[in-house]
Amino acid sequence: MHFVVHLQSSTTICNYAKQSRILQYNNISRIEDLSFSNLNKLTMLDLSHNVIRSLSNDTLIGLTSLTTIDLSYNSITRIEDFSFRDLNKLTTLYLSRNVIESLSSDTFSGLTSLTKMDLSHNVIRSLSNDTFIGLTSLTTIDLSYNSITRIEDFSFRDLNKLTSLYLSRNVIESLSSDTFSGLTSLTEIDLRFNRIAVLPARVFKAFHLEDLLIDHAGIIELEPGCFQGLEALQNLVLYRNSITSLPSGVFRGLESIIYLHLFDNKISNIDVDVFKGLNTLEFLDLTNNSIIELRKGLFEDQSNLTWVSFSDNPLEYIEPGTFQNLSRLEYLNMVNVQLTNLEPDTFKGITSLEGLSTDDYRLCCLFDETDLCTIASSNFLDSCSRLMPNTILRVALWVIGFGALIGNTIVLVFRCRTDHSVSAKTQGLFISNLAIADFLMGIYMLIISSADVYYGEYFYLYAEQWRGSVTCKVAGFIAFLSSETSVFILAIITIDRVLCVVFPFGKLKFRATSARVGVALIWAIAFVVSIVPLIVSSYISGFYGLSDVCVGLPLNVESTETGELVFNIERRVWEYLQYETTKRPSWVYSIAIFLGVNFLIFILILLSYVVIFVHVRKSARSVANPASGSVSSDRAREVKLATRMSIIVLTDFFCWMPVIIMGILSQTGAVTLPVSLYAWSVVFILPINATINPYLYTFIAICGGSKTRSTSNPTQKTTVSETRA
Repeated sequence: MHFVVHLQSSTTICNYAKQSRILQYNNISRIEDLSFSNLNKLTMLDLSHNVIRSLSNDTLIGLTSLTTIDLSYNSITRIEDFSFRDLNKLTTLYLSRNVIESLSSDTFSGLTSLTKMDLSHNVIRSLSNDTFIGLTSLTTIDLSYNSITRIEDFSFRDLNKLTSLYLSRNVIESLSSDTFSGLTSLTEIDLRFNRIAVLPARVFKAFHLEDLLIDHAGIIELEPGCFQGLEALQNLVLYRNSITSLPSGVFRGLESIIYLHLFDNKISNIDVDVFKGLNTLEFLDLTNNSIIELRKGLFEDQSNLTWVSFSDNPLEYIEPGTFQNLSRLEYLNMVNVQLTNLEPDTFKGITSLEGLSTDDYRLCCLFDETDLCTIASSNFLDSCSRLMPNTILRVALWVIGFGALIGNTIVLVFRCRTDHSVSAKTQGLFISNLAIADFLMGIYMLIISSADVYYGEYFYLYAEQWRGSVTCKVAGFIAFLSSETSVFILAIITIDRVLCVVFPFGKLKFRATSARVGVALIWAIAFVVSIVPLIVSSYISGFYGLSDVCVGLPLNVESTETGELVFNIERRVWEYLQYETTKRPSWVYSIAIFLGVNFLIFILILLSYVVIFVHVRKSARSVANPASGSVSSDRAREVKLATRMSIIVLTDFFCWMPVIIMGILSQTGAVTLPVSLYAWSVVFILPINATINPYLYTFIAICGGSKTRSTSNPTQKTTVSETRA
């Protein structure tokens, strides 16, 4: 017959021997006050949750049949030598949750049958090389949550049957190649939460581990060969240490490794052949390190790798061919990396990808099946197309660009070779400067065309660098200067015509000097308006650099998203969960110029030409002679004048009103416009005036000049000639 007794009072043990249950949580402070006589058949003794302060060497005498003793949750500070000498059948010893500070060579003397010992949550400071001597049957020992700083070499030399060793939550500062000597049967070791600076070579020799947990261990350096002897290891956990480099040979011997956890370290240097020989590796996590580049050959032997993460690294460059052997890779995480030099064949070799998590849309573009891609955050400019998305835009951009250059060059040549009256000289000055402004638009379009040819179909790989480049900013400056100067000069031409037609005998007119001053003022204002975004770019919410075509048209709104990345265990990828999106008008400067100033100038031009048409028609009728048939000729002149004025107003309308209307709709949130609209706007909307103005203000005037000079009525001649260029 065996007895199980829970002792929690100072009454003699005999009074409880025949009881099956007693009250717990009593105030036993001295085991010596208890009597263990006649209990030599007792197998289990529970003295937990009391206030026992020490064990003397004669306390447990006579309990020769005891197999389990629980002394946890007490206040034991000292255990005398040979306190367990009679317990040669004891298999389980619980001493956790005490305040034991030290262990001697004879503390556990006599426990030859002990298989499990729990010493966790004490204040043990060191282990000597004879602490566990004689415990040849021990299979599990828990020393976690102590204050161990030092473990002498050969401290576990007699524990050749030990399978589980728990040393987590200590302050172990160093290990040597002989620290764990003798542990030939070990299958589990926990060294987490320590202060181990260096993991020496062959520290785990001859272990049979399948799992090795060394996270939060304070490791700074891994010596080559530190895992030598762990041929059966499948899961290696090294995350949240301070490892700075992975030298060649550091993982030598890991012939069966499947899972390698290295996230939350400070790894910046990885030798190209560090993973050589790890051909069973399937899972590699290098998240949150300091890796700057990955070189070809790094994954030469990892043909079975299916999951890898480089997220949260300052990763700038991946050498093409780095992933050429990863044909079985299924999940790739690259969130919050800084790839600046991304090349078309960077990910060549990855053919079985099922999930990609990133915040860089370019990575998604490099894989045909973009639906596999999880974007952590996105920008409205993100696109997988080239600068000019289709052939029509590419051809039109070249044609219209050269058209603007050639047409305005002819205008300048023609204007330099003509002239005559003061009025003609004044208008010639205006139109010459208008041609210069429109010529600049042609230069801008050829810059964009050249960039499209240069970057080709992989423009998206370099889009960010292009937007921030000097070339893009200069191109944007030229386009803005051209468009605003053109608008202002069209306005002053219109004002000049109103003064000439409506007030032909008035004194308020543009003369040579005033015209030059006006033109100079226009160029100065346009230059200042165009240069401001470059000078104070850090204070203006986007302009030249926030569109692929380098012009900050107000066609989109600025949005701010709040959310977080959550790991999907089933898909084994990170997913972005969006909580809230806040949208607000962006590009205030652009809105003020394009939606404000240009709209007002368009209205001014429209009203001015209405006034001119009404006045010309009224004047023509007042001098008409029905008998001579001049009524029909006046009607023809009115129709011709109305047509020319309509062309002038319509070109301005088609140039600016689409931009104004789209800007208003997008800024008010009524619509969300596609990013490709920038390209269409730059090709078919913005350069309308630059391309048509030469024909409208010069070539048509040349063709109509001879007819105007043949007009016999002086009043009609003055009226009509004053309304043309």
